[in-house]
Amino acid sequence: MNVNRKRIPEVLEATPKAKKDKIAVLKKAIAEGTYQVKAECIADKMLRESLFELAINFNNQKGLRYKNN
Repeated sequence: MNVNRKRIPEVLEATPKAKKDKIAVLKKAIAEGTYQVKAECIADKMLRESLFELAINFNNQKGLRYKNN
């Protein structure tokens, strides 16, 4: 999500309480230096996003070929 820094308070206000609680826990862990990032989770997300982009690009190229023929 790309959020303009000036809109952060507005976005937080619209965020449900459960999510606000989770954000508070994460902010505290980051501030205390205890937040641990799992490399496997990052790699999984990167692969999923790459595969999604490849699928979108493939479908777009396939669609363009059919339009031109």
